[in-house]
Amino acid sequence: MAPTFTTHPKYILAAGDCVEVMTMMPADHVDSLVTDPPAGIGFMNKDWDHDKGGRDAWIAWMRGVMTEARRVLKPGAHGLVWAIPRTSHWTATALEDAGFEIRDVVTHHFGTGFPKSLNVGEGRGTALKPASENWILVRKPCDGTTTGNVAAHGTGGLNIEACSIACEVRPAREPTGRTGRLYGAGLAGSRAAGTTEDGRWPANLVLSHTDWCEDAECMPGCPVLLLNTQSGLLKSGKDTIKRKSAKGSAPRALGAESRAEGSPQIFYGDSGGAARFFYCAKPSTKEREAGLAHLPMRASTEITNRDENSAGIQSARAGAGRSSARANHHPTVKAIALMRWLVRLVTPVSGTVLDPFMGSGSTGVAAIHESRRFIGIDSEPDYAPVYAARLEHAVAEAAKAT
Repeated sequence: MAPTFTTHPKYILAAGDCVEVMTMMPADHVDSLVTDPPAGIGFMNKDWDHDKGGRDAWIAWMRGVMTEARRVLKPGAHGLVWAIPRTSHWTATALEDAGFEIRDVVTHHFGTGFPKSLNVGEGRGTALKPASENWILVRKPCDGTTTGNVAAHGTGGLNIEACSIACEVRPAREPTGRTGRLYGAGLAGSRAAGTTEDGRWPANLVLSHTDWCEDAECMPGCPVLLLNTQSGLLKSGKDTIKRKSAKGSAPRALGAESRAEGSPQIFYGDSGGAARFFYCAKPSTKEREAGLAHLPMRASTEITNRDENSAGIQSARAGAGRSSARANHHPTVKAIALMRWLVRLVTPVSGTVLDPFMGSGSTGVAAIHESRRFIGIDSEPDYAPVYAARLEHAVAEAAKAT
């Protein structure tokens, strides 16, 4: 069937095959790519996640999708592409074969996964509990130098300052006297090691609280709680320390060699658990249903394609008790807090985000709240009422916040 479109000043939603839709788009047009594509494992027996006939066939299919995505992106545009550890090498291969540069992998740790394991007796099973996912950071090759590309197209760099990790004490700055770009030395000509103007430098590790964590208390199984419990209370260092050239001098932060002997090096002065060094998203169980009150509810058996008495519904290891009905029946809804951080990281201010695998529209909701425009594509008509309603609701909520 021919694609159909819903247009709005802040977004375009396309129902149809993503490759067919992207061929209608002009080249060098979009500012970023943030997407949660299939993994090729037949998740919950969904047709859209089948492996296309095996590893090579799936990679060839994904390469075709990402080749078209690269064409419509501006030179130097970044992308974040979701993958599970099990098939992340398939996704990365397809991205690289499509002409993207693999820049990094952002690992996201969460506590809400449940093991899909077969009990084979004597305390043995067939799977581990999923607690991490990958967001492969890619970039379309720049047109010339990175600096020139940023000047010409507005793309090529990451929004480091906007995604810095908040800290208790604003990090003091140290003049570097350098023109180099390594280790952040080019940020306003000054820095404290590992910081930005507004906080700590964003890392390639992010954490999510559980849905049940409160501001004052984390629930058992929360990755933030687990990391802080294992690390204990940490202090980030003294307020200042003077550089010494003599043998046995005190430890120095990265880049301290640029200071004159005897000059002070500024350190943090805060303390806490190790999780404070990473972005920690706070999901909400309400956000996935926001704006969907008018839609029919779906039972968990329908969402998961399982019978009411099946092991997948009843097993404690597989998340027994997941029987509540909901209107947002997509099985892989992403937290808006996480998606906002990812969108903000790779998308220029007022830029346009592309998601060829829109699902329930979480990337679009995040883009609207981050004041970015959005182009979303999805081939599953069953999810169209969900993503359309979520985007409409996001626009209304963003308008209230301004």
